[in-house]
Amino acid sequence: MKKIKPWLPAILFLVVIAMLILYSFYTTPQKMHQIPATGGGHPNMASDGYREIFHLLGTFSYIAGVISFSWIRFKKFLSSPSPLVKHMSKAIYHLHLFTGWTALVFGILHGSYYLLTEQLTHKGMLNGIASFLILLVLAVYGWLIRRVRTQIMRKIHSYLSFIGLVVLFIHTGGHFIITVAGTILVWIAVWLMGFFTRHVDIRTKSTVIHLDDQL
Repeated sequence: MKKIKPWLPAILFLVVIAMLILYSFYTTPQKMHQIPATGGGHPNMASDGYREIFHLLGTFSYIAGVISFSWIRFKKFLSSPSPLVKHMSKAIYHLHLFTGWTALVFGILHGSYYLLTEQLTHKGMLNGIASFLILLVLAVYGWLIRRVRTQIMRKIHSYLSFIGLVVLFIHTGGHFIITVAGTILVWIAVWLMGFFTRHVDIRTKSTVIHLDDQL
């Protein structure tokens, strides 16, 4: 029972998130981020200038989210034989804390604008709310990890981060794939740095041992 309790809030939120996404598929498709003709928006906030700014904040939000997610792989590089990779991984740890909260704050700003200027039935609104909720749950569990240092809390946060990628992809579409692909390329590049460093160290040690034998 003690192991189940930490999961309960996450499960409840995931049920709500799933319902929002499923319902969004059945709502009438309309042009995303279209200003309603009558009511439902502040006329001054509906200008193209504001629209571009808040749209850009949404883009920054999911990019920050993906950067924060990249820590899930970088933490495995902490044991890399390459000093550079170790330093990079430590830097990513501190960066992922910052970008995680940045994703949430930018998401709030982005979502608040469209909630004031859009109707909930517009395409992208419901799964946008779902995206905000998953960022919120991730932020809360990330905050709790630093205070409740248990393995189960880390697992919940880790599993939620993978679900978060799916939810963000549903909301953002193709641009999200480019961001994730870039993250994977960075992972591969860092892994190769550690791989080549390990093999250079092995060859160097082998050469030294061989010379010692000859002496």
